[in-house]
Amino acid sequence: MKFIVAAAFTNTGIAKASQQSYSMTRALVLMPFTDVENSNFQSRGEGFSAVELSVASSFATQFQNQFNSSFKGSPVQMELITSLDREGRNVIVGLESSQNKTAA
Repeated sequence: MKFIVAAAFTNTGIAKASQQSYSMTRALVLMPFTDVENSNFQSRGEGFSAVELSVASSFATQFQNQFNSSFKGSPVQMELITSLDREGRNVIVGLESSQNKTAA
């Protein structure tokens, strides 16, 4: 799936509850804006929304290297593979290969 990646970064620190260190690679991706409407709230517009996605730790270095080599001051279009984690959130787990794209 094609994503427009605006930023790639790693958050590190010490968790408050467990006092364990953590490191999380994240990506800020631009997704087509989606109107939202319910009985209490409405949001309408055009363009893109910024969404922050986690990057699987097993793919973090490759993802960061690929983004860094492509980033020239503008968002980078990347063909990424995502998977749902235990909480149902999309996580970036790999890059689409050219072999996968020719099978379609």
